[in-house]
Amino acid sequence: MQWFAQVSGQVYGPYDDAQMQSFVSEGRITAQSLISNTPGSGFFQAVGYDVFSLWSGTGQAVQAGGGYAQPQYTSAPVQSPAQTPVVANPQITQASEAALAQCVIMAEIRSESLVTFLQRLQTFGHAERIGDTVWILKTAHNVQALRNALSQTLTRQDRLFIVDSANNKTAWFNIGADLDGRIRNLWDEAP
Repeated sequence: MQWFAQVSGQVYGPYDDAQMQSFVSEGRITAQSLISNTPGSGFFQAVGYDVFSLWSGTGQAVQAGGGYAQPQYTSAPVQSPAQTPVVANPQITQASEAALAQCVIMAEIRSESLVTFLQRLQTFGHAERIGDTVWILKTAHNVQALRNALSQTLTRQDRLFIVDSANNKTAWFNIGADLDGRIRNLWDEAP
C-alpha cells in the first residue's frame, strides 16, 4: 500500500505502512494530518482511516478488498491547496487541571519555520523565551499533544525536545534513532 501526505498544499510520498507508522510515532503524522492512499480521490484526516489506529498503536487495521477503505465523511474531501483548511489551534488532548504541564521547550530550527513555530507555540499559552532556542510554557496540554502540533510546523532540518517538569514527561521530534534510544534509557532510569 502506498500513502501520500498533504502539507500546506504540497503532496509528499509515496510511503509504505512502515514509514507511515514511523511518521506517526515521531509526531510527523497526527490524527488531523491529511493523507491518502488514492490521492486522486482527495486527502482525508488520518484518524478517518482504520489503519491509523494500527500506526498509532491504539488498535488493529481493517482491510477491505485488499486495500484500506476510504474514510466516511459527510463533507467533501480536501482536494486542492485552496481548499486546505487552516487550523489556528489543532484539536489536542487536554491535561487535567491538577496536572498542568510546566514545559521547557528546546527547538533547533534551521529551516525558515521559526515564525510559524512561534505562532503555533503561542496558541498553547504564554511562552517565555529564556534562550536562543529555549522557551518555557505553562499549559493545559500534555507534551505529546504539544509535540504533535509543533512538529507540524517543522522540517527535517529542525529538532524539538520538550520536558514537562511538573509531570516528569518528555516528547521529541526528529532526534534520530540513536539519540532516541539513549534518551529513553536515560529518562526511564530510576534515580
